[in-house]
This record gives sequence, structure tokens and C-alpha cells, in this order.
Amino acid sequence: MQALINGDSDGHPERARIENFTFKPFKRAEIRDMVVDKHPAIAEAFGSGAGIRLQRKDSDLALGIITNLQEQGILALPVHDSFLVTQTHERKLIEQMESRYLEFFNLKPVIKKEGE
Repeated sequence: MQALINGDSDGHPERARIENFTFKPFKRAEIRDMVVDKHPAIAEAFGSGAGIRLQRKDSDLALGIITNLQEQGILALPVHDSFLVTQTHERKLIEQMESRYLEFFNLKPVIKKEGE
């Protein structure tokens, strides 16, 4: 799946080299066909390197949030797709996340607090 989304093998992960890949209940072409059948709306992006470009955009988004908060004297720690700040800075974090996301994607993000 990673080779299909992130690879540059023109949508054919069976051409991608995967280190230490030994378990093969399906042929790679069969897996590709199953994924394409399940996700036709994004199938054209497979093998285009789109996953890598989106990961970079996600990293740039997170770095912008962290940097802008740091300039305000606020420490924000990234944890996967989340950020940790002291409770007193929660509102500033949310404002920064909304602002940067809107700037990057022209959409308002869905932000969930832990436990919601």
C-alpha cells in the first residue's frame, strides 16, 4: 500500500522494490487492483508521488504552527497528528492550527481535543 501511495512507479507497486518482503498471500498486482477498486476516487494519484508531497505539506504545516507559537513564547510539542501545550495556551494553539490550516488548504480544520 505504501509503495502504491508514495512510490513513483507510475501506479504499479509490483515494480517497486520492498526490502525484506516475504509474506505473499496475494500478488502485488492483485493488491493494487483491490485497492483501486476500493478507492477509485483517488486511484489516479497512486504511483504519482502524491503521498510524499502531502507528507511534506503536513510537515510544513506542523512546523509553521510550532514556530509561530514559539515566537509567542509558547512551547508546543508535536505528537503524531497532535500538539501538546499547557492548558493555559490551548486557545492560542487552536487559533494557530485554524489559521495555518486555512492558509495551506483554504479549508477550516476539524480539531478534536483529547477525549472528545
